Amino acid sequence: MFRASARLALALAQTLVLALVVILAGPALLPGIGETAAREAGGDEAALTLEPAGEKQEAGSKGGQSKDVQSKDAQRKDAQRKGDGPMTADHLICLRIPGAAATHYVVASYHVGWRLPVALGPRLRRAIESSAVIAFESLATGTSLEAQAVRQVSPPIGRLEPGLSRDLTARLDQALVAGLGEQARRWQQSSPLQVYTALAQLTMKAAKVDRSTLRPSLDEWIRQYAIDHGRALASLESLTFQVRVFNEAPTAVWEDTLGRMLSTATCEACQGEHLSVLDNLFQHIVAGDWPEVNAIAARAEDGALIRQTSPRRDPEIAAAMVRRARDAGPRSELYVLGGIHVADPEGTVALLRRQGVGVEEGCEVRHPASGG
Repeated sequence: MFRASARLALALAQTLVLALVVILAGPALLPGIGETAAREAGGDEAALTLEPAGEKQEAGSKGGQSKDVQSKDAQRKDAQRKGDGPMTADHLICLRIPGAAATHYVVASYHVGWRLPVALGPRLRRAIESSAVIAFESLATGTSLEAQAVRQVSPPIGRLEPGLSRDLTARLDQALVAGLGEQARRWQQSSPLQVYTALAQLTMKAAKVDRSTLRPSLDEWIRQYAIDHGRALASLESLTFQVRVFNEAPTAVWEDTLGRMLSTATCEACQGEHLSVLDNLFQHIVAGDWPEVNAIAARAEDGALIRQTSPRRDPEIAAAMVRRARDAGPRSELYVLGGIHVADPEGTVALLRRQGVGVEEGCEVRHPASGG
């Protein structure tokens, strides 16, 4: 599961590349934004200052962009025009929502930068061009007010009751400090999502992934293409709702999730296999192969966290989609959802189907000229 704020969000997203809850069902960029929020708000909760990866902004460059960023923008537009890449995202789902005048569209996405390039296919490009609004799970604004709000719903992991086991606490302390330096010694003052993010970064570092080579996420490709074509962007959920849902997961769920992630981060033999699994996962998401997406998700380190949080998030997302579609009039909208929301038999799309929404897989854009 954004133009200075969008590029900051992309850079932060790239630090989370192994966090499957964000890739599949989780909030777009949430752990990274939560970490930024704590640092903006100040205080003791700014415990893990993780190094952002990706594009760096240079002061004084034309239009507020560095030459490197401008060059990457040109490469992105060229790749979109040519449709380059081993993965082509072109699997649309059409929605016929009772009470809505237009056909609306869903595309399954992933929220973080990854090592495989992906191109937007012709159907997906037409869906963006014909839609008045492109709605994502969330759009982080990067404002101080948002940072403060995120901090309010991000209690330190050390306050979890009952607390994490002594064994896991000792292992986390040793591994985080050894891998990320003395700054990580204060990890118990960070929120659960921040610790989760730290473990994702630790896994990347142990696997020797060069984060500067990561490609933009599918979310970012879609967002940039929408902006290039003058389309409005919207959120289906609030950032604080997403953060709260994950941070309020039971301690037992966090014990399981962090323990399994730690095992991967500290197992040299596991890391290469883990990266290959994610390569495979992303290819099945963009192809619309839902049984395979579900099979991979079931084996994920954070499977318990996904199962705990999705039942709270899916109804909110589905309700927002129906509400927006009915208010949209004759213009279509495109909804960009994390892969598990689409693939899960109990997920957002399944909920819509049970509510009487017509769901057509692999459809074409109905009226590309008018957007209806």
